[in-house]
Amino acid sequence: MNVAKHLKWHGLVALATAAASMIMLRGLNEPQLIVGVSLPPAVAVAFTSHQYSTCARTIAWAFLVWLGIGAAVSHIPFLFPNMTLADPQLNPSDGRYLTWFSWTIGFWTGAVVPWNIFRGKIHLQQHGEDVQLSALTRTLGVIAVVVVWLFALPMLVVKGGLWPVF
Repeated sequence: MNVAKHLKWHGLVALATAAASMIMLRGLNEPQLIVGVSLPPAVAVAFTSHQYSTCARTIAWAFLVWLGIGAAVSHIPFLFPNMTLADPQLNPSDGRYLTWFSWTIGFWTGAVVPWNIFRGKIHLQQHGEDVQLSALTRTLGVIAVVVVWLFALPMLVVKGGLWPVF
């Protein structure tokens, strides 16, 4: 768990540094930038608390660790050389990290979290607990997430610069 905590803080510090660079470049006239960069990690940190389920804590920790991995990867210039969706005036490592962060947010909100919500409701229903989503909604939710994984994920990998790796 110490490695996960180290990666979490490494990722959050790198994110704050990259966001500060972007704010210095663009100014404070874009509040959506500040909210978009600070809110997802803040929510993830809140969900690491023991008051939440093991599944919710695992997803939050995985997200934060993934940010830490991105912070480490962004400093290696030959790794993911096409990962440059951020502002071209930024430091290259900050640009790569903000791109990594953007794709991480997209993947977690479009695939990981919905999968766990819909699949978790199906699991609860199978174990006799009352769930507030209909069977049709749960099934369609799982199918939609699988479609996102099958069709959107490969496109995101290519467009986001995660392929080719070297």
